[in-house]
Amino acid sequence: MVTTSRDKKLRIWDVRQERPAHEGPGHTGAKNSRVVWMGEHNRVATTGFSKMSDRQMALWDVGNAREPIGGFSVLDSISGVCMPFWDDGTQCLYLAGKGDGNIRYFEYENDKFEFLSEYKSGEPQRGIAFVPRRGINVHENEVMRAYKTVNDAYIEPISFTVPRRAEVFQSDIYPPAVGIKPAMSAAEWLSGKDGLPAKIDLESVYEGNAPVELPSDYKLPTSTPAAAPAPSPAPAAAATKQAPEPTPAFRSPPPTMSEQKGSIAALADKFQDNEIDDDDDDASSFEEIPQPNRNEANVASKSCGYTKGSCKTQSTVADSSFSTSTNRFADSCTALLRGTIE
Repeated sequence: MVTTSRDKKLRIWDVRQERPAHEGPGHTGAKNSRVVWMGEHNRVATTGFSKMSDRQMALWDVGNAREPIGGFSVLDSISGVCMPFWDDGTQCLYLAGKGDGNIRYFEYENDKFEFLSEYKSGEPQRGIAFVPRRGINVHENEVMRAYKTVNDAYIEPISFTVPRRAEVFQSDIYPPAVGIKPAMSAAEWLSGKDGLPAKIDLESVYEGNAPVELPSDYKLPTSTPAAAPAPSPAPAAAATKQAPEPTPAFRSPPPTMSEQKGSIAALADKFQDNEIDDDDDDASSFEEIPQPNRNEANVASKSCGYTKGSCKTQSTVADSSFSTSTNRFADSCTALLRGTIE
């Protein structure tokens, strides 16, 4: 048996000797602390407060109560007492706070508690109790059920289920549970006899039959794979001539930049010439008629095929026109060159 007290001591009792077998310092806070025995493990879990009024939890070895395993773990700073409950089937520890509506549950593994999840409710609980595993609903994958008192007015059931399909029995979450048959009488226990109570098979409850009793040391059978038959040598297959396959064409590695330098330069020159030609093509389609100067007019007058007098007369007219108006001279010379003067 294990107890906590207001003197901040954790005691593990040997009831037959009526004295504590182990004793050690517990939680240092002034408020109450709680303790629960963890089933068939030689471990106990406690909840309490620190000197700063922080809620704590701790794991202890029943053979060494001088200090907790891994120290004290801080939960929160709520003032309500935290009540622990142990589920030996799923190896989970449930912590229900008095005065709040939250229930946290932790998984025990490798001598430490791992947080799983939290049930939250707006209705504060004054007290709470958990149903033994032999009373849970195995058809709905229920692993734990609690009943909490709300404001001393009514009792609210809380069901903890595993989100699975409940078409078949889930043996991994329903190991044999502790039955109702005692392991021994009180006289046998006082005489020094030890033992564990018998267990019941929850699969028989799932099938709707009477609970099947199992020995206290019953362990779930581990499924071992069937031995594979020894491999026999395969018969030698007749050698068949395979059709020749075409050899894939060899692909040389791509040329480097230095090898492509000449071709790149030639390609650049080619595009440069095209750009120049394009510039010429883009020029205006209108032909610019150059205005002849005075000497060109004289040469034109000398090379014409008309009579000397006519050419001389036109040259004289052109000279006088040039001195008066450059535009008129240009028009007459242009007409002369085109042979329009009769």
